[in-house]
Amino acid sequence: MVVDGRVHEAGSRREKMEALIDAARANAVFPVALARKSDGAFEAVLPAAGGAATDATVWLVLYDRSQTVAVQTGENGGRTITHANVVRDIRRVGGWTGQAARLALPIDAATLRERSGAVVIVQSGSYGTVLGAGAIALGGPGGA
Repeated sequence: MVVDGRVHEAGSRREKMEALIDAARANAVFPVALARKSDGAFEAVLPAAGGAATDATVWLVLYDRSQTVAVQTGENGGRTITHANVVRDIRRVGGWTGQAARLALPIDAATLRERSGAVVIVQSGSYGTVLGAGAIALGGPGGA
């Protein structure tokens, strides 16, 4: 697993993963507000960084709250497993320079019906440290 876009560890090492996640929470830079406007469109509201200009990428991640899979082969063959927060789509929605900004999010009616939620992640550069994030429930299974 990659935590905060900068450190990684085997997901099976629970204590180590929990420590990395706790450290990332303590270093959170800023929240990203996601909102549905009166016209039904979605937007991400990014605050000003309050410092020097930055070069960051803004990602929209669409997910399903859960997905149950009947495993056919392998060590889990014959079992039914339910996965949580399954990422279904990742889209680059823009850049961020550290100035306060509002970005339109490409969430259409079909996405609202099919996906449980959306997360916006602001990452330094193209794939660096996570600077901020926010989430919103959508109308799909388990989202509303």
